[in-house]
Amino acid sequence: MTLEELVNAVFEDVQERGGGEVYVDCCFCDDQKHRLGINVETGVMHCFNCEEKSGDRESVIRSKRKTYEKIAEATSITEPFTVDDDEDVEVSVKEETLKKDKPKVTLELPKAYEPLWKEINDRDGRKALRYALDRGVTKEQIKHHRIGFACAGRYAFRIIFPVYYRQSLHGFVCRDFTGDAELKYLNSYGDKGLYNLPSKKIRNTKAILVEGVFDVLAVERANIKGYDVIGCLGSKLKTSQYRRLSTYNKVVIWAEPDHAGVDGTIKRAKALQKLGVKVKVVVPDEDVETDTDPGAMDANEIKRRIRESVVFTPGIANLMRTRIAFSSKRFVKRRHNAENAKK
Repeated sequence: MTLEELVNAVFEDVQERGGGEVYVDCCFCDDQKHRLGINVETGVMHCFNCEEKSGDRESVIRSKRKTYEKIAEATSITEPFTVDDDEDVEVSVKEETLKKDKPKVTLELPKAYEPLWKEINDRDGRKALRYALDRGVTKEQIKHHRIGFACAGRYAFRIIFPVYYRQSLHGFVCRDFTGDAELKYLNSYGDKGLYNLPSKKIRNTKAILVEGVFDVLAVERANIKGYDVIGCLGSKLKTSQYRRLSTYNKVVIWAEPDHAGVDGTIKRAKALQKLGVKVKVVVPDEDVETDTDPGAMDANEIKRRIRESVVFTPGIANLMRTRIAFSSKRFVKRRHNAENAKK
């Protein structure tokens, strides 16, 4: 069995992105958001949730074999690996070939996209608007950020947040507004860039970096003067995105109160410091379990947390990791006690 055949056999809802890239629910962790990326042409694998990785940059065949064996072991498949390449090359060579063969796609908003700021006459549109307003998004923000919705197609019954940079569409984030979808978020393929990043001509000298679109809009409503508010929209930032963020003199990174949020904050802080940016972080509360993201806070609480942000140092990194680890241990202990109580 080849790697591609294995992937199609063991995973449901395989999302193809072109160039051999597919995204599936991870078999190494509890991910259900298609965050395990596998390139069936190169064998390179990476989960953006648990950071499980596989592959061999020196050999496509070895790379495919390693990834095949990892997935097979995790999914209890015993059928041996089959080579489907005529010749073996380095992964970088294969990637260049795939890049040339990959068709260029012009990114557009879904055909079913409708603006939320214009007159809405149908029930689903009014439901989408009510959901956005209940999350604190203002009508002014809806118009300014060109927020819309769709009631048909792949992104049906989702609010659509277009991601623009210098008037060019870079992608879009879609959030279910019914509460019935298995996946809360379903986004456009490819790199979505940074949400709400102003063009260089109108940027401030300071920025606040948060995780998602609702976090951006919440901090924006807090009206913290002198700061741009930018959303990451992913666990990893590209070199080009760091380069754009390096135009700021100071960046405050809001660490979400979980393992992924803290790890992402530490990586971003270190990378920006290397580029000469002064970095402060919003540290998760000592009681992490009652902490939340800025999207669930009012303006006064957001302002307080920004005021209390601290300069990023190795000591602060350790403090954040310790708080998250301690919270996880308490959670496991409570669950263990609850299970014992049922016996």
